[in-house]
Amino acid sequence: MVWEKEKDEFNLILLLAIISSGCITISEAPGCNGGLLKSMFAGGCFGTHIIRNLTIEPTISCLKIYANNCDDGVLEIASYCSEPVTIAGIKMEERRGSNGTFLPAILVIDPVRTSSGEIIVNTSASYKPSFDDFITINGTVGNTTIKISYIKTKSLC
Repeated sequence: MVWEKEKDEFNLILLLAIISSGCITISEAPGCNGGLLKSMFAGGCFGTHIIRNLTIEPTISCLKIYANNCDDGVLEIASYCSEPVTIAGIKMEERRGSNGTFLPAILVIDPVRTSSGEIIVNTSASYKPSFDDFITINGTVGNTTIKISYIKTKSLC
């Protein structure tokens, strides 16, 4: 029994030493988690920037918008809507499977702030601001105007 107690104490001290040495860091950004934690849990997630405080106004039940922080904070948008959907000037096209079944329209975007302050939307850009940037883009679902806003963080590493 004494051996078990000493072993548990040793393991606790070893764990605390590893954490305090920086071998394990914990961050909201998966690419900032270092050492053992990165190799064990990150998988293919290496983003160092994230999206925080994502809001969609008004909420539209057929439109699903997610922050994908695995890839440096991009918006993933899925439209299950029967009405036309446009996000920041990009029309989301309805899709059908080979047997004619409805498939959601999918869009992945990373709005970028230019040096002049303008926000442009490109489906292949990777925006990595040096400061926490408040981003707002607009869209429509049928005749309803929507506003998508969030904070794109600076690197969290």
